[in-house]
Amino acid sequence: MEDLVKATEAKCRFVILSYKRRSEIYGVCSVSSVLNRDHKMYGKKHLFDGTEETCWNSEQGKPQWILIRFGQSVSIKEVNIMFQGGFVGQDCSFRSFDDKKNVLESFPFYPTDINYLQK
Repeated sequence: MEDLVKATEAKCRFVILSYKRRSEIYGVCSVSSVLNRDHKMYGKKHLFDGTEETCWNSEQGKPQWILIRFGQSVSIKEVNIMFQGGFVGQDCSFRSFDDKKNVLESFPFYPTDINYLQK
């Protein structure tokens, strides 16, 4: 895995694990909504806080999304995601964009309605 540089506008920390070493990269995270606008209880900071006791909660209804902007080009090999049981996404995909917001790639995924880490 190539060396990763920390972006200057760091808001979220991502730990990149490989069989050789552990690296960190920083990115800027945005979300579509926060349940009842209660950022302290349900905000995006809970996406990456490393505890299963908290989570990001979006409003209901309209399509929800998480956007992560890295300060450099990155290669993502694996994503782990956990939904609360009963609140799993129905039409999910990972997408990569260029600087002009054009979709470069889109990968659908089909999460299970369980409260376990999924790869």
